[in-house]
Amino acid sequence: MPSAPITFTVKGLDDIQRGFRSLRQPELTRTAKPAFAEGSKKVFVPEVRRQAPRGPSPHKSAARGTRGRKGPLHKNVTTRLLPRGRLPASIRSSVLFAYGTSPRAWYRHFVIKGTQRHSLARGARVKGNVNQSMRPIHPGSRGNDFVGRAQKRGEAPFLQHFSGALMSVYKMRAKAK
Repeated sequence: MPSAPITFTVKGLDDIQRGFRSLRQPELTRTAKPAFAEGSKKVFVPEVRRQAPRGPSPHKSAARGTRGRKGPLHKNVTTRLLPRGRLPASIRSSVLFAYGTSPRAWYRHFVIKGTQRHSLARGARVKGNVNQSMRPIHPGSRGNDFVGRAQKRGEAPFLQHFSGALMSVYKMRAKAK
């Protein structure tokens, strides 16, 4: 399950806003997309890695049928372009592009959202809210939203990096004209 898209509104940067207004959609996307991707890689990836839980991974080998990478969360953090079809319908029409930065390990949602108490016994079934085969029991875990914390900590540096990258593109295009 992809993490929730991170959205930013650039305010107070008059030159960038003027530049955005003057660009048409294809040129705007061509200009902003690389700046956004670079800013995500330079700011959010290190911040998510820093916030990710450390220690040996309890999921060193993926169970059969699971997709995704194995190993510790802090080593599997990447930024990727999210397909428009995966965005919520409420924001899909107003978004030019969306990047997601999070770990790509198959078990990341267990760490971020937490788990309920459950049985690890082979063939264990849950009926209602009660485990039918009770041995051995995993006590469950509380959620650790380290991606959300990294997003909050990296927001200001990202905006600074993103606006600097956009300004350099505008300056290059102004010199070319």
